Amino acid sequence: MVKITKNFLDKDYFNEICNVVSSNSFSWYYNNIFEKTRPEINNDYNFQLTHTLYSKGNTNSQFFNLFQPLIDLIDPFLLVKLKINLNPKTHTNIEHGMHTDFNEKDKNITSGLLYLNTNNGYTRFETGEKIQSVENTFIEFDNNINHTGATCTDTYRRLVMNINYIKR
Repeated sequence: MVKITKNFLDKDYFNEICNVVSSNSFSWYYNNIFEKTRPEINNDYNFQLTHTLYSKGNTNSQFFNLFQPLIDLIDPFLLVKLKINLNPKTHTNIEHGMHTDFNEKDKNITSGLLYLNTNNGYTRFETGEKIQSVENTFIEFDNNINHTGATCTDTYRRLVMNINYIKR
């Protein structure tokens, strides 16, 4: 089951996050994404840019503290990973391929997505449910549910924060 919360963050705080993520001082790192899931996709679309804030018990970004109020709002027992994905505009919506964020099915990991901008990209679940990227919307679901993201065609980029955690 997917839980959807619109207007998840206070508007001023949400805008602060978006301004930082969109600034020239926020670093992005190139990653291939279709290697195993979509080998038929043209290599021109076989990438996304990411910024990992927290992973494997370590803070990986000078911007991590900006996201502490968001983490406090979610109130996890354990934060597993926090990163932001940037998918550039494509000519058609391209799905990345069904996956789970972690293969560790016995760890009760919850996945959360916070859409940082509105666009015609989306997240689709193995059930067929499709959730459009609408800014400041948070979706939460069990990590064991297969899902895929899709690029956008109507804005220059799709920005999504990916948060993985274990609930209290």
